[in-house]
Amino acid sequence: MEVHPVCNLRVARYAVSLGGTTLEDWMMHFIRDGLADFEAMLAQNKRPSQYCHGGVVSLADICLVPQVYNATRWNVDMAEFPKTAAIAARLEKLEAFADAHPDRASPQS
Repeated sequence: MEVHPVCNLRVARYAVSLGGTTLEDWMMHFIRDGLADFEAMLAQNKRPSQYCHGGVVSLADICLVPQVYNATRWNVDMAEFPKTAAIAARLEKLEAFADAHPDRASPQS
């Protein structure tokens, strides 16, 4: 939950304009911290899980996909977060997620 607000481009650009960091450093810092916390939460579940909460797609999965996309966009090494990356990879294979992928959207003329 903490990743999105601070990685919103408007917020990040303002923070960077105050000095002391670059946009990429800002993004990588907060995305890594957020995904590390999420990975730790996933590790608490001792039962194998296909998605964030078991074998059924939940709101957590829907929220996870854009955060992983953003992490990749800002060059965060997802190998640091193997459980998160594995869930995201499974989700990306589902038709609804593939259809909604941002790279499939074309700008309106």
